[in-house]
Amino acid sequence: MRRAVALAVALLTPLLATGCSLSSDPAADSLGRGGAAKSSPTGDEVGFGPRVDDALTIKFFAPAETVYEVTGPTTVKPGLVNISLTSEGNHNLALAGPGLPVALLWGALAGKTETDLTHSVRLRLGTYTYYCSVPGHRSAGMQGTIEVNAFGISVPTASSLAPPAV
Repeated sequence: MRRAVALAVALLTPLLATGCSLSSDPAADSLGRGGAAKSSPTGDEVGFGPRVDDALTIKFFAPAETVYEVTGPTTVKPGLVNISLTSEGNHNLALAGPGLPVALLWGALAGKTETDLTHSVRLRLGTYTYYCSVPGHRSAGMQGTIEVNAFGISVPTASSLAPPAV
């Protein structure tokens, strides 16, 4: 019986941590576990840092509903980008993609006043997915992508250039 209880506690604890008590530490993974910025073997930052005044900022606003309102480009050049989250509800912002050992997580702790967070992230070439990791929010549409390419502009695909079918 003790074994079953210990197993249940071990399995349920991470699930409970993802509910209303989300970490405001952007280096926490999607289960709310904290972590420090990491470095790749080449020395490139792949974690988070403090806001950088002259870096491009992508702003995410999360009202009480399960949506993000995004201000700023979602296609950028590689390098430092500020990511800002302002939330009016129980939301967070997870970012997963190239060079990130765990999903970075911004979010207010339940019942706290910390609802406006900005951190810099060094983005590499590739596609990053952002989403709210509060259960049910991602599937309700709180997700999207940030594209990082050498030009910092949306590049049309072959299918978007094809003439319309008649």
